[in-house]
Amino acid sequence: METADLIRSLATNAPPVRRLRPPLLRATGWLLIAAAIMGLMTISHGVRPQFAERMQDTVFAINMISSLITGALATIATFFISLPDRSRWWLLLPIPPLVLWLSTIGYQCFAGWVPVPPGQSRLRRRRAALRHSS
Repeated sequence: METADLIRSLATNAPPVRRLRPPLLRATGWLLIAAAIMGLMTISHGVRPQFAERMQDTVFAINMISSLITGALATIATFFISLPDRSRWWLLLPIPPLVLWLSTIGYQCFAGWVPVPPGQSRLRRRRAALRHSS
């Protein structure tokens, strides 16, 4: 069969294509499914005992909320850019909460840095390692 004949037969016998739902509606559905799974995991494993106390810490709360917002906005951006007529600028949607999230992680690393005083760290040789090497 020639290519032109194949294209003609496919075009004459093809059923109409069903239009996709709007990207925001599809993203919302996906996020609801993800939230249900996370809810079931929380029910099965339980909430960490100190979670409410940790959420009182502003940096920790910002970290948690910005990570959730980053995920949600990345999901929305993904559904928008999956359509060929949509702008690729949608890829930038999760950038602001991502920057906030990464900055809080960096702050926690910096604030939790424990300097080792001079003379406190020593390298010791293991006797067993010395026996095997001789």
